[in-house]
Amino acid sequence: MSVPTGRAGGEPRRGTRVNAAFVVPRYGPEVVGGAETLVRGLAEHLAADGAGVDVLTTCARDHLSWKNVLRPGVSMERGVAVRRFPVRARDGRRYGWLHQRIQRGGRVPVEDELRWAEESVWSEELFAHLVRHRAAYDAVCFAPYLYGTTLWGVPLVPERAVLVPCLHDEPFAQLTVVRTAFEAARGFIFNAPPEAALAEKLYGLGDRPAGVVGLGFDPPPRTDPEAFRRRHGLEGPIVLYLGRKETGKNVPLLIQYVCRYRETHRADVTLVLAGDGPVTAPRGAVGIRDLG
Repeated sequence: MSVPTGRAGGEPRRGTRVNAAFVVPRYGPEVVGGAETLVRGLAEHLAADGAGVDVLTTCARDHLSWKNVLRPGVSMERGVAVRRFPVRARDGRRYGWLHQRIQRGGRVPVEDELRWAEESVWSEELFAHLVRHRAAYDAVCFAPYLYGTTLWGVPLVPERAVLVPCLHDEPFAQLTVVRTAFEAARGFIFNAPPEAALAEKLYGLGDRPAGVVGLGFDPPPRTDPEAFRRRHGLEGPIVLYLGRKETGKNVPLLIQYVCRYRETHRADVTLVLAGDGPVTAPRGAVGIRDLG
């Protein structure tokens, strides 16, 4: 599939099809992640509404190792042209050390901030495509803010960059490299008013276009809760955690809270964990089930 043609600058022409690109580290129905699901929903809705939509993403599925497991190239998925590019080899240990230092509130030099962003996920081929074909797109939407594809990509096309940050009030939001990306962006799409207010407080959006858009939910299919309980041998009240089982999602804290609640209130409550990730219940823990 050829890259759609568009204007070299300015607003899209009235009466012509809008061509948009989404830059996201991972993409596809098998990817578990809020920002990735948001981008896929926005891209598919835009395509269904008649826009030309490209997704520029990597060949990785796993956001911890960032190994190239998918084939590079172009495929059509629900009306969206998905362009995959290989991830460059990275220093995972260096990234992990910097990530933990920043997460704990430690200050690092700007050079280390840049190294952190570079070692998160980086693709020379993706950036080269973006620069080479930037005139083909009326808008290039980057999500989320925490990855190198966004932090390095936004400054490459500032006149077209729309940031979909999925912003949190956390140490990473205070970084100079993050501020640079926010200052370079032409516009913003937020998921909730408090997120927009946080961005205004931290960076100042000025008169640049910004709006709370979010994403709707499709009606869920019919479910059978009792069949789920029987299948997994679950009885009594349960607390279900469904998502990435990671320290960054505070899953260890959730386990700690449920264990304490069982000790002080109700010993019959079961915490049920389901999803990908390295965090699971401590050995010998009672009242916690990990379904994988």
